[in-house]
Amino acid sequence: MAVLKINGVVMPEILEDGYNISKNKIWSSNSGRVKSGKMVGTIIAVKRTLDITFAPLTEEQVAVIDAQVSDATKPFQRVEYWDEKGTYSTMNVYFGDVTYSTCAVVNGKKIFKGTGISGIEQ
Repeated sequence: MAVLKINGVVMPEILEDGYNISKNKIWSSNSGRVKSGKMVGTIIAVKRTLDITFAPLTEEQVAVIDAQVSDATKPFQRVEYWDEKGTYSTMNVYFGDVTYSTCAVVNGKKIFKGTGISGIEQ
């Protein structure tokens, strides 16, 4: 089973240490510190963020990723991934900006290194 799918499309290989999941607490608008310094408020949700860094990519692999994460007509994407419990899960996410850095040219084709995406749960 693929480590990561976006909209049902299998993504390229991920670096060994390039797969990170964070769980982020979303606090109510009245949360914060009061005069005494005590924290007050309510957690209204916990949302996940997937931070992915890919192994070196070919131009074709970059196109596969870009087609899924950079479509301005679809702000939310369906992601299938291995969660922190070892379960294959699904969530809807939006993606931050993606930067593609060329690290080499081999036989006239660019190789991209350090390409990463961040998917934030809707």
